[in-house]
Amino acid sequence: MARKRVARWLMKYAPRQEVLARNRLLRPISGYIGDPNVWHFNRHSIARGVALGLFLGFVIPIGFQVFIAAFVAVSARANIAVAALFTTVSNPVTVVPIYIAALKTGDWMLGRETSVLAPDANILMIAQGASVPVILGTICFGAISGAVGFLTIHFLWRYWVSRRWMARLARRARRA
Repeated sequence: MARKRVARWLMKYAPRQEVLARNRLLRPISGYIGDPNVWHFNRHSIARGVALGLFLGFVIPIGFQVFIAAFVAVSARANIAVAALFTTVSNPVTVVPIYIAALKTGDWMLGRETSVLAPDANILMIAQGASVPVILGTICFGAISGAVGFLTIHFLWRYWVSRRWMARLARRARRA
């Protein structure tokens, strides 16, 4: 029941193919937007959309990630709506903890320590010293979360299909 509500909500608010094809800014790629994989909800396009959305949600700064995810989803034949939805993993509420964790992870990977709370440090010094570890950390988070999301969707989809097959076989056995 909840699955149907989510699907209805996604269909209601997902961008329509016809509207995007008529948009003057998207006219150069309107031929790619016509690919059924970027609109249909199947296992492969959903898994690609989740992986792409999670990766870009961590790597690209807030504000640009939805548009970039939509453009990359077209070339990757991923579901556009799912890719855009999963970029919201980083939002104004979660971006500060994500970047702090990315900084700590990047520092750990580089074998150094960046002090962002030094009493004599200003914003420019912090940004200059923390940029490489933050970039490394967000790429690491994006790659890991994208891979986990991709595999999770594939496993959940297979589990759901096998459960439906088992239920169908059980119904047939009861009728016979």
